[in-house]
Amino acid sequence: MEIGLFQLENLFLSPSQFFFFDLRTEKRPIAPNLDQYLSRATAMEAPELAGHLKAQNTPLEYPILLLCQDGGTSAEIARELEAAGYTNIYVVTGGVTGLLSEL
Repeated sequence: MEIGLFQLENLFLSPSQFFFFDLRTEKRPIAPNLDQYLSRATAMEAPELAGHLKAQNTPLEYPILLLCQDGGTSAEIARELEAAGYTNIYVVTGGVTGLLSEL
């Protein structure tokens, strides 16, 4: 499922538990109102994510939020995770670039 800035903000305001992974290769500050969310993300290299989740015994239904620079890497990893059986994957539409366009 794809989400935008509004949904991202609401997700962080809710009591819901989820994993948030920043898949960008360059993790640098973006904008103050976005950095407050990015600071909560776990930096992860995209190819390592599935192994990390498996090593952590992450339940297949546990919510996982993915963010990259432009949405492409996140979408690719989401497909891989879904193929591995994960059922609750969220991708930030357009990645950081998409979030910046919504400001």
